[in-house]
Amino acid sequence: MKGLSWLELRHVVAELQTLVGARVSKIHQPSRDDLYLVLFKTGDVKRTLRVALPSALFLTDSREHGGSAPDFCMALRKHLSGAVVHAVTQPGSERIVEVLFDTKEGRRTLVLELFAKGNILLCDAGLTIVAALTRKAYRDRTVRPRQAYARPPSRIDASRLPKDAFIGAMRDPSFDAVVKRLAVGLGFGKLLAEEICLRAGVTKLARTVDDDGADRLFSAYSAIIAAGPAPLCVLDGKQAVDAVPFPLQQYGHRQSVAYGSFSAALAALWEATSIRRTDARLQAYEREVERLRTVAEKQRAMLDEYQARIAGATQKGEAIYLNYTTVNAARESFIGMGSFSDDERGARVREHPRVVSVDARRTIITLDLS
Repeated sequence: MKGLSWLELRHVVAELQTLVGARVSKIHQPSRDDLYLVLFKTGDVKRTLRVALPSALFLTDSREHGGSAPDFCMALRKHLSGAVVHAVTQPGSERIVEVLFDTKEGRRTLVLELFAKGNILLCDAGLTIVAALTRKAYRDRTVRPRQAYARPPSRIDASRLPKDAFIGAMRDPSFDAVVKRLAVGLGFGKLLAEEICLRAGVTKLARTVDDDGADRLFSAYSAIIAAGPAPLCVLDGKQAVDAVPFPLQQYGHRQSVAYGSFSAALAALWEATSIRRTDARLQAYEREVERLRTVAEKQRAMLDEYQARIAGATQKGEAIYLNYTTVNAARESFIGMGSFSDDERGARVREHPRVVSVDARRTIITLDLS
């Protein structure tokens, strides 16, 4: 499943405003990168906020329970159990969501970093890190408990660019194509960057853009930013392959299913993707089982061959042992005729009643000891 762009994340954050005033009921962490916060409001159904690093954040009705809670989950339970959601925010056009809680010990902030490999951090009222899923020292910041939390260095805030700033970004020489300036420079990601180019009628790989193209790009950018929610799951046949917060022209030829919320569309996509991942793992498992079965059959055949050789060698050894006098007499007879030619020695040894054949040159005598 692809990661969320900052704009898609903004649609999720808008839906998460329904959590304000909700109280934390349970916290589960069934796997390292999967976190469930079960929340409830008086007179309302319980909702689960699911964080699946680094690619997904959505509300779901699923309440998956893990086994034993890891240390990070225990730290969250210690500080957030019974806490009330005060606010859910997204700084600018960052792929960061901050969930603020009111607790008995004061304000706590759960920071969800949904970029790179992803991370989850719990901070106190002064934004000092209390607990971190991943601890790491970067060039420009350190992420570990008792350190002040700092966001990554801010790039341009693409959520509210005036026209001149946007056009300047579209002519940034740091990137060799318009689509890269949108996808990376402004953080729209590949899908939405290509959508802006498509709506503007600008070749996505264009290195430069004239004034008319820049105007059309700004109009498309503005329309994307202002687009209201109309979430869809895009289908390939009957399978969900993408979830979008509003219809995209590039998916116009695809079948789609409308959902009441972007979270619901993301949850449906996640479930479909999980099924495909499970199917893929099952197929890989079956291939590995078949490979091991083939190896086992070959090893069994080799073992049978070796056992047959051992049985034959054992039978020969026992026959030689039981007929040692006869075997040794033939051998001594052959050795004792060292002055004769090979043919003469072979002819004389063949006169022995048990000798079947003689290869004098290779010094091999075959006897019948049955």
